Amino acid sequence: MINQYNTRLALDIDGTTHDSLPFVLDVTNRALQENGFNHVSMETYKLHFDPRDWTCMYAHLGAGYEHADAVIASFYKLYKQVGNPPPIPGAINAVLEAKDALGHENVSFITHELREKVLTRFERDGLTRFLDTTVYVGNSKANALYQEAKKDSSRLIYVGYLTTDGISCQEAREMGADNLFFYGLTHEYAGHPENRMRLFISANPEFARELKHITQLHTVWKNSK
Repeated sequence: MINQYNTRLALDIDGTTHDSLPFVLDVTNRALQENGFNHVSMETYKLHFDPRDWTCMYAHLGAGYEHADAVIASFYKLYKQVGNPPPIPGAINAVLEAKDALGHENVSFITHELREKVLTRFERDGLTRFLDTTVYVGNSKANALYQEAKKDSSRLIYVGYLTTDGISCQEAREMGADNLFFYGLTHEYAGHPENRMRLFISANPEFARELKHITQLHTVWKNSK
C-alpha cells in the first residue's frame, strides 16, 4: 500500500543510522598491523573508503595491491569478533517516524553489512520489524537499488552516507530506475568528507540532494509530496 506522499524510503545502515566508522577504522588498523603495515588516520580512511572496491581501497591505505587481499581477509576475521556500533543519536526515532508516516512496507534498508551483524544490531535497537524489508547487497548496490525501485512506480528515496551510494543510484537510474533519488548525508558520521558529498550532489541536481543529519529524515518525504 502506497502512502499520501507516493514515496518509499530505503536507508543504508553504517554511517546512516549507526555510528560505525570508529569501529571499522579500528578493525582496519588492526588488520593492517597484523600484516605489517602502519595505522591510518580517520582523515586518510575517509579519503579512500570505498566498499565498491576493497582491493583498491586497501592498496591505497598502504597495503599495495600485492598485499590487499591478505589485509581484507584479516579485516573480515577481526570484524566478525567485534561488537556492534551504537545508533546515531536520534536515528532510531527518525526511522520509526518514517514507518508511521510511510507505512512499514515502504521503509527498507539496503546494506553491505553482514546479515548476522544486522540481526544482532536490530535486536538490540528494537528494529527487528525491519528485518523483512532489509536487502543484503552482494557485489552491486546499483542492482539492488534498481530491483527495489522497479517494484512499483512510486518515488524511491535512498539515504546514504557515501558518495559511492550516490554513484550506485546514478547507475541504477541509467538502468531505467528513473523513480530513484538520492539523499546524501553530510553529518559527522558520514564516511566521506562533506565537500566530496556536496560536490557530487551539486553535479547531479536531477536526482541528488543533501541531508545534513539523519534526524532531519522527515524532511525527505515531506519535501517529496
